[in-house]
Amino acid sequence: MVMYTDLRKGHRPLMDQYNVSQIESDGGMNFKALHTIIHQVKSWLRTTY
Repeated sequence: MVMYTDLRKGHRPLMDQYNVSQIESDGGMNFKALHTIIHQVKSWLRTTY
């Protein structure tokens, strides 16, 4: 299993323990996609529980 992170230096210590692949955040576009996914999960939880 590969853990994908952005290029932040704080993730580098994890490389010793986990299979980490760092990718550039594409000018914040990845955060927009992440926000959309989180919004969809929260909406699903609200309608289910």
